[in-house]
Amino acid sequence: MTKGKGLLSESAKKQIAKFIARMIAKDLEPCEFVENKGFQDLMHHLQPQYKVLHRTTFSRTVTPELYQSTADSLKVEIASDMANSVESITFTTDMWTSRANQSYIALTCHYMTPPFHHQGIYSRVRSLARKPHCSQHKDLLDQNHRELVSRPYQRDCVRGPRQWPQYSRSHTPNGLDPSAVLGTHFSAGSEGRQRRDACRVLLCKKARAIVEHYKHSAQATRRLKNCQKRMELPDVSLIEDVETRWKSEHDMLSRVVDLKDAASLEMATSETSVSCLSPSEWNVAASLVQVLQPIVDVTADLSGQKYGTISTVVPHFNRCSFSLWNRANSKGAL
Repeated sequence: MTKGKGLLSESAKKQIAKFIARMIAKDLEPCEFVENKGFQDLMHHLQPQYKVLHRTTFSRTVTPELYQSTADSLKVEIASDMANSVESITFTTDMWTSRANQSYIALTCHYMTPPFHHQGIYSRVRSLARKPHCSQHKDLLDQNHRELVSRPYQRDCVRGPRQWPQYSRSHTPNGLDPSAVLGTHFSAGSEGRQRRDACRVLLCKKARAIVEHYKHSAQATRRLKNCQKRMELPDVSLIEDVETRWKSEHDMLSRVVDLKDAASLEMATSETSVSCLSPSEWNVAASLVQVLQPIVDVTADLSGQKYGTISTVVPHFNRCSFSLWNRANSKGAL
């Protein structure tokens, strides 16, 4: 853009607003970015005749219009590719939780073009009103099939969710009840389950208190580092449990167990009101890490965005089932 003396036409104003909205989307900037003094000075220098729109105009009008036009063009592109050359497509899903504790699920469409170029299209993002569940994956895919891919090609090229095999408890090895992994079997009654859950909650609470103690005390952290050095343990730090992060509780327990000797020594030789874990609690913490590890590995693999993941669901499901079953039938079961 260059300076000019004449007034801007409406089409030119819309074009500038569109480029600003695209910049906000690509750089993941908030809409209030357009109200920053530096940005407005830059726009005034580049195009004095243009008045930057209010942030609510971008959030309510410009950005939704840009999204809709982009989505429509992608639908046309996908339909054209599938009609001409693409034989099949695959989907990957990703779920995360925002800092405001709001859960989201996203779906990406993947296929290969004739020159063997990977085409990945971030096709849909939806907020979840409740905790993530497999039924929400199915609903998202159903809706995506209806809106993203036109009907004639969907039937021939995409295997819809309704054609997927239905998995039930009978598909787990020996009818495994996952609740048996961390104690007595599910049939033992709700009282036993509540007691086990209370023990696990108390254990995580105590581990969380240990981590927070070192995070909030520079002196305690230095003493812990000295203990790690004397014991020739890795120079790593404790990990804080954050509710909105995936596998955060596993990472916290895993690191606490790794630094068990150093933390026990430091807390035993210093004056602190935080209680250390008992020997039995250390054993339970180590077992919890082992139980959660396969699920952590599967989560990391299914979070991939550059390869198909839906075809690995059944192998991963069987892997986790056998891992939990072996744990439930081992002598070291919790």
